[in-house]
Amino acid sequence: MNGTLTSDSPFRSYFSHAYQSFERACAVSVHEHHIQMGGETWRLRFAGSNFVQAYLPALAHLAHPTMSDRSPALTVCLWEYDETGEAPEHPFWKWQRQLVQSNHSSFEDGQFLAAAVHTSLYIFVDKTAGLALIWLPNLNMLPMSDRAAPLRDLIELWFKPTPKLRMHAGAIGTSEGCGLLVGKGGSGKSTTALTCLLAGLNYLGDDYILVDTECCQVHSLYNTAKLVPDNLFRLPALGAYVSNQATMAEDKAILFLHDIYPEQLAVESPLHVILIPVVTGRVESEIIPAPAVAAFRALAPSTMLQATDASQEDLAKLARMVKSVPTYYLHAGTALDRIPPLIKKAISQHD
Repeated sequence: MNGTLTSDSPFRSYFSHAYQSFERACAVSVHEHHIQMGGETWRLRFAGSNFVQAYLPALAHLAHPTMSDRSPALTVCLWEYDETGEAPEHPFWKWQRQLVQSNHSSFEDGQFLAAAVHTSLYIFVDKTAGLALIWLPNLNMLPMSDRAAPLRDLIELWFKPTPKLRMHAGAIGTSEGCGLLVGKGGSGKSTTALTCLLAGLNYLGDDYILVDTECCQVHSLYNTAKLVPDNLFRLPALGAYVSNQATMAEDKAILFLHDIYPEQLAVESPLHVILIPVVTGRVESEIIPAPAVAAFRALAPSTMLQATDASQEDLAKLARMVKSVPTYYLHAGTALDRIPPLIKKAISQHD
């Protein structure tokens, strides 16, 4: 554990007892993995194997063999009751806020954070100690969307006071930099990102990414790709790699790209352009300049809607970012192979 939990604070006492529950859960087995998250080293400690199987596939591209030698910015401890027989005590406090997707509380100037999402997932964070605890009664309670994008509530909690913001967007790029794909669900972000991946460009994500809004650096969160099943026929090379064949009609088709294109998965990249996909139905594609306000309107609603705890500060971060990066409409035609060269050219023009 980074730091200590020695204080008379009731929350510190609760947190310490919850951590002891995790330590007892480790009697089943312990699995440790180090990942690069938002430019930091995170250490993941799993009690038992169920959480490992559920969470690691989407995060596999963030692993690095030398990270275990670094002092982690955050240690994340994960366990479930069904496998370990261990559970933290029921929280003693009243939740400060009832949000659309979760309950939230914060204590001691934001250094201690707690969240309970509607899947009964408990998240406790001691920022001073650099320690997070995640507990769930049964992993079968997690929807496929949580397995495709694990830790996303913790990512939002941890980076909230910083310039880094989790966004509902995709990102693809070259060795020079990347382009951010923004727009509501169904706007073509995933199809565009995967088309570029198949054409040899780098992939950072198609649904959630983390952006440092001050220095405009994009950080990949997941190597997961999600497609509406009807769009798979447009990308037939990917059909054999769908991980959820039995449920993709309800959950979208989910692919873990680390198993297929590991060399093209970028962990981070400087942001050069923002692209707003517009499906035209025409054969040819084109990229034309767009105002910054168009990028804000394409990015803000879905990012705020899918945030666990959206705030005015988050909107201000988005506004600062879109003002500092060139924005274009990507009028996407039906000839998919002609889209990647246009994006590659737009990225290189703003190197």
